[in-house]
Parts: sequence; C-alpha cells; structure tokens
Amino acid sequence: MTSIALSGGNTITLSGANQNAVVDTGTTLIGGPESVLASFYSQIPGSARGTQLDSSLEDYYVIPCDTNVEVSLTFGGQAYTMQASDLIGGTVSQSYCLGAFFVMNLSSGSQPVPGSSSQVPTWIVGSAFLKNVYTVFQSNPTAVGFARLKSGVQGFGTLGLAGFSIDENGNSTGTIVISSGSQPHVSRWIVLSGILATGLALLGM
Repeated sequence: MTSIALSGGNTITLSGANQNAVVDTGTTLIGGPESVLASFYSQIPGSARGTQLDSSLEDYYVIPCDTNVEVSLTFGGQAYTMQASDLIGGTVSQSYCLGAFFVMNLSSGSQPVPGSSSQVPTWIVGSAFLKNVYTVFQSNPTAVGFARLKSGVQGFGTLGLAGFSIDENGNSTGTIVISSGSQPHVSRWIVLSGILATGLALLGM
C-alpha cells in the first residue's frame, strides 16, 4: 500500500516498512501504524483519540458520526475509494463514532520474517475496505488482486461487513492489479494477526 488520501485533505505517502500490508477478510476494521494514523485523523474535523471518551479505547480514534469523508487507499498504483459510511466502525456516544482505522503497532514490524525477505506487516486491511472492491486471492505465488465494483449492481448475500456486491455474472469493472510476494509461510501471518481469517494474502510491495 503506497498512499492514503482523504477527500478534501492531503495525500499521505507511505514509504519503507509502512507499505507492508496483510489483506484479511477475518478482520473488520483497518489497523495501521500510530504515526500515520495521527496524521490521518488530524485531517478529519472533530476527531480525537478514543481515550478522551473511554479509557478502553486506547488504540482507537473517534470521529463525529456525521463525518462525510471518503478515503482512498492506493495499491499497485491504483486508488480504491471507501464510502464515507465505511469510515464508521461503530457508535460510541450520541455524537461520536469509532473510526474504522485503529492503531496497530507490532514491536517486530521492522524485522524480517525468518526465511523470507518480506517484513512483518504494519497494516491489516479488513472488510471496511474490502467491501468496496472485488478481491481475488492467489496462493501460488502468494498474491492478491483488486477491481472496482460496477455501479448499480445487484446486491448478493454478505458475510457481515465483509460482504460485497457484484453483478449477476460475477463481473466487476476496472483493472485487477496483482501484487506478488515471495512469502511462503502464510500461516505465520495468521498467527501475527491473531485472527483465524477466512482468506489471507500478502501484498509484497
């Protein structure tokens, strides 16, 4: 993942280890490094660290529930937009909602995984983003691809927030971008994420 952009705000360019991401359909929200998310939420009016409302929300930010900000994530040179409603991760109070991006600092984030040139991810990208794209997973070599959804398509069943809609033929518009990695130990990432995912793939940038 190379950048994050907010409508009406600045584009945050990611570099080095901050580009390493796991795509995890078993995760609802989006976890990322604290320094990047501090910059991200500073561009959303009215946002605050979650501890200002509840001491248990140490790793979260809260935003006004009527926030109307769209966010786009860029993978492989292609930007994919999240709907404004997907920036809401739940209701905290009458006026404030949980932001969909939460702080995830892995202490070993800069250390290579044994037997691989890949690094521990600094991002876990969950269904708050994935429900806005058509996703293809490949196991050998490990890769994941995204395509934009058609507008006005028929909605099919969903798996909570992980669901998405495609047309009746399973088609989606847009170019699928495949990012391949050399990481053969997919099970290591499942342990690191702490979640038994229904689907998991690495984005080796």
